[in-house]
Amino acid sequence: MKLICNRKELLDAFQVVSAVVAPSTTKPILQDIKLSVTKDGVELSGTDLEVGIRHSVSGVQIDREGAIVIPTKIIGDILRESPDDTLRIEAEKNVLYVMGADSTYKVMGEDADQFPSIPEFPAGDSLEIPGSLLREMIKKTFFATAMESGRYALNGVLFAVEKTNVEMVSTDGRRLALIKRKAKNAASYVKSVILPKKGVGELLRIIQDDDENVLLRIEETQLIAKTKRATLCAQLVEGHFPDYREVIPGDSDKKIDFKRDQLLSAVRRAAILADEESKAVAMTFENDKLTLSSRSPEAGEDSVQMEVKYAGPKFVIGFNPDFLQDVLKAADDAETVKIEMKEANRAGVVKAGQDYVYVIMPLSLE
Repeated sequence: MKLICNRKELLDAFQVVSAVVAPSTTKPILQDIKLSVTKDGVELSGTDLEVGIRHSVSGVQIDREGAIVIPTKIIGDILRESPDDTLRIEAEKNVLYVMGADSTYKVMGEDADQFPSIPEFPAGDSLEIPGSLLREMIKKTFFATAMESGRYALNGVLFAVEKTNVEMVSTDGRRLALIKRKAKNAASYVKSVILPKKGVGELLRIIQDDDENVLLRIEETQLIAKTKRATLCAQLVEGHFPDYREVIPGDSDKKIDFKRDQLLSAVRRAAILADEESKAVAMTFENDKLTLSSRSPEAGEDSVQMEVKYAGPKFVIGFNPDFLQDVLKAADDAETVKIEMKEANRAGVVKAGQDYVYVIMPLSLE
C-alpha cells in the first residue's frame, strides 16, 4: 500500500469511523480501524458488530493498493497532532508508515483479512430521504430515548414506514417524541423496526451535507444507510415498542400558544431553585398569565411570570423542567409552540411545527 493524502480529509473520515469502535471488547481487533486502498479509492471501516461504518476518503493520490488494520488511538493522535497538510502513508505486510515533512511513524498493524466485513449498500429500490429531513427527525427524537440498559427496546428509536411517510418515535416511559416526514419509495417498505440508539447517533454523524439524499434499506436484521461518502450498517433491536399512538392524548381542552424562545427562557429561570430530587416546576395558568415556580427546602424558591392567552379556571400542573427544555431546544426551527393539557395528573402535549409531537408526563407537586 502506498498513497499521499490530505491530512484533514483523512482525519475527518477517521473521526467519524472511530466513533463506532468498541472501547473495550473481548475481540481486540474491534478496537481498530481497517484502511483499504483500491483503484476505486481509499476507505476506512470500523465496527463493534452492532454498528458498522465504511467511509471514503477524498484528497488522496494512490500509488499502490492494499489493506491493513490500524490502531485507532495511535493513528488518531498522529493525524490530530501532525502539522502537515499532506502525509505519505505506506504499508508493508502488517506495518504502517506515516510520514510527514519532519516526522516518520512506524506503527504495528494487523492482517486486514481478520477484520469483520461490513456490507456494501444493496442494489435495488430503497427509501430515499433528504439529508436535512433525516437530520431533523433524529435531532427531534433522539434525546427522548431511554438510558436504562434493562429497557432494551426503549433504548432504540422506532422507525415506522407507511405509504408515503416515515415516522421516528422515541420514549423513555416518561416522555415520548414523534415526528413524521415524507420519503420516496416508502410504499415498498411498509414496516416498523427499532433502530439501536448508537446506530441512530452515528447515522446523524455521517449526514455531512444537508442537501444530499440518504438511501435506506431495511433488511431482515439490519438497517443499511448510504450517503455520498459513507455506508452505515446497524443491527435492528429485538423487542416490543410501546403502542405510541395510545399514549398521545386526543381530548385536551386547554391549548396555549407560546413564543418558543420566551418559554424556554422562563423554564430555565424557574428551574434554578428546583429541588434536585423531585425536579419539578409548577405551571400555574390563570387570567391570561402563566406563573412558573419551583422550590427546594435547602435552596429556597422562585417564580417567573409571562403573559399567555388563557381565560379558563385556575389550572396548576407540574413538569420536569429538563424535559421541557429538551423539546424546546430541539424545536429551534419553530417560532411558536403549543402546549395542550386536560388535567393535572394527565400527560401534556407539546406541538411544534408540522407533524412533531412531544408527550410529557406530569409530576406531583405535593
